[in-house]
Amino acid sequence: LLGPYNNFYGNAVVIRLNRKLAVAGGELDVFLLYGHLSQVTVQVGDQVRPEDVVGMVGMTGIAIGPHLHVEIRLGANTYFNNVNPYLWVAPLEGNGAVAVRVLTADGRTWPNARISLVRYAGGTAAWARQIITYMDVECIGPDPAWGENGAMDGVPAGSYYVIGVVNGERLSAEITVEAGRTSFVELRTQQ
Repeated sequence: LLGPYNNFYGNAVVIRLNRKLAVAGGELDVFLLYGHLSQVTVQVGDQVRPEDVVGMVGMTGIAIGPHLHVEIRLGANTYFNNVNPYLWVAPLEGNGAVAVRVLTADGRTWPNARISLVRYAGGTAAWARQIITYMDVECIGPDPAWGENGAMDGVPAGSYYVIGVVNGERLSAEITVEAGRTSFVELRTQQ
């Protein structure tokens, strides 16, 4: 069972990578899931390389439009072992990724917090992107390497302000996004 119920992803391919993620206390298997495929072009047990076509984009399962669903699963190939794939995919040239951790004063994560990236150029602020922190119902967990509760990829390299209002409290920090890298920022409320 790949999802919370049968046929959730429709046609799907799961690849166990030939590398493990080192974490405190050992190593975790890494699984890559592609879901909602119109066609699967590999067989169970096939060895695949990054350039191999394993399926075709589709809208099987619960999909309401054609798209490719991508998940990274750590430790076990279950729906409840997901982490954000944005932190696992190499960004396009000139872009990076951003991982955020939004916490309460006592260290609990804030779910569903809206955090914006704003870029200043020539004295003018330009909204760039928005991250919404993970909600408990999404079954996306923090990556062991980052401990984030929100992430995005495809962010052009440069300097940004990370701003948000969480439960009425304004939060902000400055970050620099480097091409080909993940930048991390932690925001903590006083509540």
